[in-house]
Amino acid sequence: MVKHSVSSHRTAPAVRFGIWSYPCFTAWAICAYHLQVYQYLSEIGGSRPTFFFTRRTDAILSAISMIMKATNRIPDRRVVRPLTARILRSFLVASERSHHHIYALWEHVSVLSFAIKNADGEYLSLREFLGRGDAVAPDDTLVIIFHEVHIETEEELTVEYIERIYESFLYHHCELGLRRNVPLRLNPESIRRYGLTEADAVLVGEHLEVLTEMIRRKLQRQYDELKVLDCIQKKPF
Repeated sequence: MVKHSVSSHRTAPAVRFGIWSYPCFTAWAICAYHLQVYQYLSEIGGSRPTFFFTRRTDAILSAISMIMKATNRIPDRRVVRPLTARILRSFLVASERSHHHIYALWEHVSVLSFAIKNADGEYLSLREFLGRGDAVAPDDTLVIIFHEVHIETEEELTVEYIERIYESFLYHHCELGLRRNVPLRLNPESIRRYGLTEADAVLVGEHLEVLTEMIRRKLQRQYDELKVLDCIQKKPF
């Protein structure tokens, strides 16, 4: 009969079950490891560590074993699905009806602000994507780039997420306009250029007014904080 020393009881399971290979040694990993140690020591006939002595611990380990077996049958809910042309086309049809002001922006801005990257690495405008059926097959995977934000999965392509990016886009351009002393406002020319409907113009115009006032207050507050600093003085150049 092979004798196992105390040290072998401590080291062999770590080698056998790869304890050091856990990327994140969480409490769950510890419990799972303890269960494996318990099973291993039972197999070799060795003594069990003190934390296995009580009936309560044995019951806990039994429950952990059942949970581990059950979780093996639970599908992974974190699986993401790549964004395909078929999904994007359906989303665009719905967006044109429900969020036309955003759809119109996508349709008229340059690929620097909104682009669709196809499987061949081409950056297409919205009009190119819709007009060139040969460039994108229905099941081709795509990446949307909107205001430098990459959308690569079906789970990311939601109205709520798009609205947040749109808000960031408007905020960015409103702040640029104020810093150049040219506040961003809608006028008949820009309404025509971006293909906005009358309802779109009212919605976007009100949005721009709110964002412009918000940014103006922020810039004023920053200016007031800076002008009281003694180390910042106007000096002739």
